[in-house]
Amino acid sequence: EVSATTPREKHQLPAVVGDRNSGKVQAKRVAARRTGSMYVYDLPGLLNVALSAKFTASQDRSSLPMLSQGDKNTIAGGRKRSPSPRRSSVTLPADLLSATELVMDWDKLELVESDRIEGSNDIGMIAWHISLKTFEYPDGRDIVVIANDVTFQAGSFGVREDQLFQKASEYARNRGIPRIYISCNSGARVG
Repeated sequence: EVSATTPREKHQLPAVVGDRNSGKVQAKRVAARRTGSMYVYDLPGLLNVALSAKFTASQDRSSLPMLSQGDKNTIAGGRKRSPSPRRSSVTLPADLLSATELVMDWDKLELVESDRIEGSNDIGMIAWHISLKTFEYPDGRDIVVIANDVTFQAGSFGVREDQLFQKASEYARNRGIPRIYISCNSGARVG
């Protein structure tokens, strides 16, 4: 059995057979796929895969042959290349992405960082504070990601989802970092 010791490590570990929560999570993945979507807790892992691919692609581009004459940003074949600094060797950072879930403390009506078990959300919306390392931001770029959980009441908006959305948006604004909202829901719950 593998368990994460910090919230940042939790989103970097693969699903492990024998993990007490893996059956519940797998059932939610299947339910999300049936709606034509993905399971919301897979999002940080997918972002990590995309960042890894971006680093690999950047390394491949930096090894393309350069033309000896003319524009130094033109590669063989006449295609333009990004004016970003040329790197001869790219090392993939071990901590390319770190994600900390933001959950509501309903007694105080404020967001708190949490390392709760994946899939133990009690509302149809999830928020994370994510740090991404890229060539443009090698020390990390912080963002807030808010997403609906389609496996919880079809990801619909109710009062609690609205409160989480508002608090996570304020959290991002107060820190001056981008907020990204990924919508997958069935609308509002009325009544």
